[in-house]
Amino acid sequence: VQYLCNDPLHGSIIRYLCKMSCGECTTTTTSIPSVLTTMTTALFTAACKDNNQLIQNHGFDNCTDAAPACLSANTTSYNMVTNLCPRTCGNCSQASTSQSTTTTTT
Repeated sequence: VQYLCNDPLHGSIIRYLCKMSCGECTTTTTSIPSVLTTMTTALFTAACKDNNQLIQNHGFDNCTDAAPACLSANTTSYNMVTNLCPRTCGNCSQASTSQSTTTTTT
């Protein structure tokens, strides 16, 4: 990944996502590249609908039936249900993310 850290097209995203590989691990306030924020918002907005058909492959009748797993301590169940049923799990509001985040790494 290091060879992409200074890539003119993707460098800012790679440096943001791969701080350790790009040698940027410090305690700082880092601006999220606007292209990353725009892509995340677009993807999240498009993906913010429940997939009642696929959740049936995991033993649930629909996303409403799977709702208790939105709070599951079991990571596998939690990830599966929150990915397939974002609306039911209340994850649709995450599309509005802040433009700045504080990152602390050691």
